[in-house]
Amino acid sequence: MPHSVPALPARLGKYRVTGLLGQGAMGIVYRAEDPDILRPVAIKTMHCAGRAGDAERESALQRFRNEAQAAGRLHHPGIVAVHEYGVDGDTAYIAMELVDGHPLSGGLGAGALPPADVVGLMLQLLDALAHAHAHGVWHRDIKPSNLMLTRDGRLKVTDFGIARIDERGLTREASLIGTPHCMAPEQFLGGPIDHRVDLWAAGVLMYQLLAGRQPFSGRPDVVMYQVLHQTPAPPSQAEGSGSPVLFDALVMQALSRRPEARPADATAFREALLALAGVPARGVPAGTLSDETVVRLLPVAGGGPLPGWDEGSLRELETRLLPELGPVARVLVRRAARECTDLPTLHGRLAGHLEDEGARRRFLAAGLSVGASRASAASAVLSGDSGVWPDAERVRRAGRLLLPHLGPIAPVLAQREAARAASASVWLQALLARIDDPQVRAALERGLGPF
Repeated sequence: MPHSVPALPARLGKYRVTGLLGQGAMGIVYRAEDPDILRPVAIKTMHCAGRAGDAERESALQRFRNEAQAAGRLHHPGIVAVHEYGVDGDTAYIAMELVDGHPLSGGLGAGALPPADVVGLMLQLLDALAHAHAHGVWHRDIKPSNLMLTRDGRLKVTDFGIARIDERGLTREASLIGTPHCMAPEQFLGGPIDHRVDLWAAGVLMYQLLAGRQPFSGRPDVVMYQVLHQTPAPPSQAEGSGSPVLFDALVMQALSRRPEARPADATAFREALLALAGVPARGVPAGTLSDETVVRLLPVAGGGPLPGWDEGSLRELETRLLPELGPVARVLVRRAARECTDLPTLHGRLAGHLEDEGARRRFLAAGLSVGASRASAASAVLSGDSGVWPDAERVRRAGRLLLPHLGPIAPVLAQREAARAASASVWLQALLARIDDPQVRAALERGLGPF
């Protein structure tokens, strides 16, 4: 029988419950509001009443408290923030950050990601892990379903239910708990563990992102045997993989069965990845993902009306973009509509997704018929304060010129800034702001101009 929809409680602790976010075997997650500061929150709950001596429930409650204690000591943009743990009647709850996103697991079934986006995701994960490990917390269950991806391409680590809090900085004996295909060998063997179990899991994730498949798969007993006794082919050699050889050695190092052979810590893993990608460590835009990858990894956004927008206008934009972009047009329109407050700005944002300059100009020109006031604004977007929109060839040239300084992320940045900019000069200034060296900035300006 399907689960019935539970009646919403009016409150949990001080929080006013406003909606239902999800329901699982062990509890319910609600949308709520903190009445003191009017902040929206997610409330994760667990029913704590039961028979005395119920070992399974006691273990679940301990993991629930552990999640609050582990995540509660961490303050990092890449980790879902925990605000409070409490008990209301026979319900234990955790008030946490409300994330506008979805688990990464939902979008990984369609194959490998572009290498630049793999770098972008892994930089974010390793930065979050470095923070957790520095505060004595080992997650122990890093996997796609415990990684939330927001609509602006940000990764957030969640679910610290089986995290280990290392008070003394010593290794501890492992318990056989976790998700088999992401568990390090020492977790299966019940031996001493430390932060390097998370580095193994990060290696498993990076392998899947590059190769489009997991390095270990099958029944739990089969996965255990593979992890303990078999070495997978490097991601570039996996069946059907188009992954570059460049990242093979680092991924396989992270998947070493000997913890001491893995990167020393998350920071070392991150620095090695930066070096391979040719990206300077300072000023890396860690959240940079291409719009195409974000759209692919997230479910179609905005099934209902968007506040402040006429549905007819949005559908018209989708229809005009459909011949050039295909089904992704609907997601891009609604994603951009959440971030824009007027139609000319929305037109300019969407035009950046059209590689063909003629198609881009036709799309922008069609907006001139919307009305006199809108036509004036759309014309300003079309011409820009410098008179020229950044054409597709110029955007590609920017990616090539930035490549030696920013690495594989450069083409993504050039396209993303073009999609956001209101004019060519605004676009150029956004790119120049990412370069510290004055001589390099001057050379880039010469290479992309004049407008």
